Amino acid sequence: MLRELCGVRWACVVRHALLRGNIAGQACLMLLSIDTTVPFALTSGHEPIRMYQRRPSAALLGRKSQSLPVEDLHNRQDWTDKMGDVMTDLKEPNRYELSRDDIELTYSTTSIDGSARFSFRDAGRKFDFSGEQIRTRATDLGTEMTVTLENIPDAQTVTLTLLVPAINLGQKRESQFDTAAIETTNHTTIAGPKLVTGPLQTYRVIELHGTAKIVQS
Repeated sequence: MLRELCGVRWACVVRHALLRGNIAGQACLMLLSIDTTVPFALTSGHEPIRMYQRRPSAALLGRKSQSLPVEDLHNRQDWTDKMGDVMTDLKEPNRYELSRDDIELTYSTTSIDGSARFSFRDAGRKFDFSGEQIRTRATDLGTEMTVTLENIPDAQTVTLTLLVPAINLGQKRESQFDTAAIETTNHTTIAGPKLVTGPLQTYRVIELHGTAKIVQS
């Protein structure tokens, strides 16, 4: 009984505000929509309109309900399409030159034959990779580019993963940036990793600074 009286009282307030033509009516309707159970009735020179909380303002004002633009963004496929369009508009580099102390890395996403190239040098090692030797995948960190530096059966496998951020050059030909490479050693034995005591992976993190640019193949 009390809920019905409250509903009637609110309806009178809303009707009065709407007739005065101010914004208070719509504000009241928004408050009414909080309660999903109290019905209310309004008259505006026609038959009483009995309503619940579902889109009250749209029905009272004789307009069709419309979805808010933000609801469209919550649609996963629409959001993916929008982000795909944004990424397509980026002017991305195709060559990355990085260094730190005695370490030098060069990564090209393409070359004269269309394949990717990667080179890594430090104080005592030198590696060059191309094509399918270079493995890439897109993650939340950017693009992870991985190569295998060493593979010793029944002992260890050493990989190097370079984190490549998405870069938009805009009107520039090159851009400075900081990133990191992770040298990972996977430990094993002739009987498999079950005989390894302690961590099965150990890491060496290499902080790098360099230049991203566009070069003609």
